[in-house]
Amino acid sequence: MGASRALGVYVEQTARLIANNAAGMVIADYGHFSPEEAPDTFLDAIEPFLRPLDSH
Repeated sequence: MGASRALGVYVEQTARLIANNAAGMVIADYGHFSPEEAPDTFLDAIEPFLRPLDSH
């Protein structure tokens, strides 16, 4: 996950170099601290990734 005012799509592109199933998104209008600047957007994006961990 990258922010449009920071690394943007480069985070996902770099992850794809080592992980075939990498997914990514760009949080628009934010910078380096997306989790703090846009916490609801950040949580909405990572919740599907974390959901399978709830079953443990």
